[in-house]
Amino acid sequence: MIRNYIKTAWRNLVNKKFYSAINIVGLTIGLTVGILILLWVQDETSYDSFNKNAGQIYKVNASIGTGTSKQVWGFAPAPVAFHASKEVPGVIHAARVITDYRYSVFRYKDKLLKEDFGKLTFADATLFKMFDFTFLKGNANNPFPNESSILITKSTAERYFGNADPMGKTLLGDDKDPYVVGGVLDDFPSNSSIRADIIFSMDLKKKEYDGKGYWKAMDEDWGNYYADTYLYIKPNASVKNIGETLTKIHFKHHKGIKPTDGVFQLQPLKDIHLYNPDGSSAGAQIVKIFSIVAILILLIAASIM
Repeated sequence: MIRNYIKTAWRNLVNKKFYSAINIVGLTIGLTVGILILLWVQDETSYDSFNKNAGQIYKVNASIGTGTSKQVWGFAPAPVAFHASKEVPGVIHAARVITDYRYSVFRYKDKLLKEDFGKLTFADATLFKMFDFTFLKGNANNPFPNESSILITKSTAERYFGNADPMGKTLLGDDKDPYVVGGVLDDFPSNSSIRADIIFSMDLKKKEYDGKGYWKAMDEDWGNYYADTYLYIKPNASVKNIGETLTKIHFKHHKGIKPTDGVFQLQPLKDIHLYNPDGSSAGAQIVKIFSIVAILILLIAASIM
């Protein structure tokens, strides 16, 4: 019986070449477009899922103001991480990531290369206890042996050093400030919310505070919201309680602020790419629409068969 079906189908293809060609082309285009869209949807919804503890990692966002003037920022003051790791029940680790804009070029011997804007960053050492970023060289438990140590990605190492071992070699920031390569990371996954080419120790950022300004130290600076702050919490910890505790700590240390200034709330790591800090859609709605479009295209293509 199957042979008869095949013969009949073949006969129709031969006898109706024009219509058969249109159907085959339509089917091919429909399947191709539908599959490509679904692959894109899969990539968009997979952000940060490569981290095995992604379900326990949250970003600290800050809610400022009330009513129509209310804003939710994706940054928090630097002391939030400092106090979270020491005083907040349920928090296992806290880490900050702060973009570094100090340098535009780096030199190694006679090679002077420009670094992309926004691809330099400061990070706490605890970041590598929370996220599954792969160390090709160096030690994840001691990523910055000293203040002048830096981490670079595999592709960055190849640009500066070729096939030579980069460990212990020195890069000069803006052709003057020396930094020694203390570790090499595999390139960040394309679906990672955190990406950088060169990573500096957070201790260097702390040195920008000389004790003479209004904010004496980085871990006392409650007035500037500039740190991407991540918390790794215990499985059964209350996200709501952690946010409320951080808010109370803020009010305790930052005298004179209003109850609506610096209210902290936690956003799941997996939501960061598709949702804004206030929970509104930053791309989730588009992903849903394209998912429906892809399914409709595949259904239409299937009906052609």
